[in-house]
Amino acid sequence: MESIRKISPDGAYRKLLNDEPERWARSKCPVRCYSFLTSNAAESFNARLLFARRLPICSLIEAIRHVIEQWFDSRRARANARENVLTEETVSKLVVEVEKSRSYIVVSTSSSIFKVNDGKRTFLVDLHRRSCQCRMFELDLMLCAHATAAITQNGESIHDYIYSYYKTDAWRETYAGSVNPLSRRDEWVVPQHIADMKVLPIHVNRQVGRPSTGRRRPSGIEASSSRRRGLKKCSICRVPGHSKRSCPMRGS
Repeated sequence: MESIRKISPDGAYRKLLNDEPERWARSKCPVRCYSFLTSNAAESFNARLLFARRLPICSLIEAIRHVIEQWFDSRRARANARENVLTEETVSKLVVEVEKSRSYIVVSTSSSIFKVNDGKRTFLVDLHRRSCQCRMFELDLMLCAHATAAITQNGESIHDYIYSYYKTDAWRETYAGSVNPLSRRDEWVVPQHIADMKVLPIHVNRQVGRPSTGRRRPSGIEASSSRRRGLKKCSICRVPGHSKRSCPMRGS
């Protein structure tokens, strides 16, 4: 907040003070969004369907069905072949947190409450409530480095504190179903009240200019990580990783 106040004291800083933290701070948000569990799922799906967005509506729906059919088949096979209790992404995430926690200083205040110092700040971890002051434990339902250090200090297994969302069994159940193929049109059984319906095109006001190409916009977390990696933003589309000379939106 101090950095924002120095940059824009009468602009962004004042607006943030006049609004509730739940509306702009992820750590205060009452719902879980835009992180490990839900990372731009809708935008990722839209990016996958770029090839079909200009097709007629029936062809678009069939393309969507085909993509979902492929996803279910490939991910069901991967889930069934997975022998580890945790999913691949969860293991990768935990490895990072465990490595970070090795240098933390842990002080036990009770059987379930620990003070964890990461070299900069001290965080209070409550293993009984599964909470940490960094809020990652509550928001992502994923072990943070502070909680990992506390669990290790307490002599317990970190697997006991992993929520079911990140386990292979939940992954298998997610893709246990199947997407039925579409039969020939002359074999369709259409109820009479559906056949009698007259569906008219909707009235829309088309926006001025060329339609969007559907490029997925990175979330705030992704953009900040790109900045930390030293990637510059394009001045035209505001997407990091290329210059305005090579921007696909140039001239549109």
